[in-house]
Amino acid sequence: MLAAAQSADCVDPCPVPPCDDDPCPVPPCDNDPCLTAPCPPVDGHFNGYFATAECSIDCPDGTAYLYSAPADAGVSDTSQQEADAFAASVCLQQAHLHQICFANEPGAFCFTGLPTLFTWTILVTGGTPPYTFYPVTGLPPSFTLDPTGILSGPILASGAIDVPIQVVDADGNTNTKTFTIYSVQITTTTLPDAQTGVPYNQTLGRDPAVGLWSIVAGSLPPGLTLNSATGLISGTATTDGVYPFTVALTVS
Repeated sequence: MLAAAQSADCVDPCPVPPCDDDPCPVPPCDNDPCLTAPCPPVDGHFNGYFATAECSIDCPDGTAYLYSAPADAGVSDTSQQEADAFAASVCLQQAHLHQICFANEPGAFCFTGLPTLFTWTILVTGGTPPYTFYPVTGLPPSFTLDPTGILSGPILASGAIDVPIQVVDADGNTNTKTFTIYSVQITTTTLPDAQTGVPYNQTLGRDPAVGLWSIVAGSLPPGLTLNSATGLISGTATTDGVYPFTVALTVS
């Protein structure tokens, strides 16, 4: 062990046998007036205070990425408080380096008949590729999760399906998130014709009653409007003709 130089009249008040000039005195003798040399490493560690830390930083989607700093992330020969603070700082630095975030959502899956096939590719950012994906708990009936992140399976009923998924990168860093697949059945497939000059009222059907309607192609006959919240098409057509249109249902 490296020895500290001492003056002739200096007497170590906290001797550590057999080296009474130990430059790294153990607590409570950390104020050794004879300490003139820095504390040297011993077996990769230091004779002082040690600390580890857990911290979290937010991903762009608002979810927290949790990280645990490596053992002995904080080392100090001064105080435990200083070691704790250093460990917390190291944790945040390392969290930013190792952070993995999920980058997309399955959103709503709209359909007109059952069963229907659902397929979605999970995307992540950060970490070190390649990534491997695992289900945290059991998947929905007949669903599969490819290790590359492709989730697929049959939608058997309308409603919400929760799927907890974990991603692991090449360095062993992980993140976990529960995704919700909203499956909404559009129950209206045809509409009765409107007549010019006659009030018209027809409501687009959906199960469950969630989401907002919009026209994404074509247009309604002049005089008719679509209520995006309720799906009601109403008004009085003013012009004869054929007006094909396509509606979409958006669930956020």
